[in-house]
Amino acid sequence: MASDGTPLAVSTIFEYMLWLVWTLLSLCPSPLKNPIYGVLIATQVILEKVFEDAGVYFAPNLLDVVQSDHPPRLAFFKSLPADTRGYWRVHLLVLK
Repeated sequence: MASDGTPLAVSTIFEYMLWLVWTLLSLCPSPLKNPIYGVLIATQVILEKVFEDAGVYFAPNLLDVVQSDHPPRLAFFKSLPADTRGYWRVHLLVLK
């Protein structure tokens, strides 16, 4: 959802994460935010360039998962690419 309550119109996880990070940076109170962000990432266009230059990559179908009303099933995690050498990633421990 956008800040005005309307549904957010994004078609890719890249767009969604870009919007999410920019919203968090924009709404974070100044005392809690490192001032360097205001200097280095002054606009959403600059943030997008940072994402692109960093080669930010997201798991397939992640947009559906983060926009779902329900948590992902175990099958989603099992379907994630196994060979991600050379990538930063967030690890998840699934107990069943």
